[in-house]
Amino acid sequence: MPLEKRRDVIATVLNGETLILDAQRNRVYHLNVTASHVWHEYSDQVSSQQIAETMAAIFDIDLDTARHDVERILKELQALELFTDTTPSSQGGS
Repeated sequence: MPLEKRRDVIATVLNGETLILDAQRNRVYHLNVTASHVWHEYSDQVSSQQIAETMAAIFDIDLDTARHDVERILKELQALELFTDTTPSSQGGS
């Protein structure tokens, strides 16, 4: 399912960490440095594999650990409803 970051949230970086304001849900989220990296790298043109590769290089961790971390962080961000589903809806009949 294609996802994109919600456009109505505000994200700002402070000392390598990210604060996200979700005014619609009246919530503020704090992302540590690794989650912040995933948030800022994520787009529909960058795969989770590519994010894991850059994370492995930046944080000097093995690629398998980086892959696991990226997938976990993306699931957590999705559970917080910080993404929207961009799957085209099918329009009736044949």
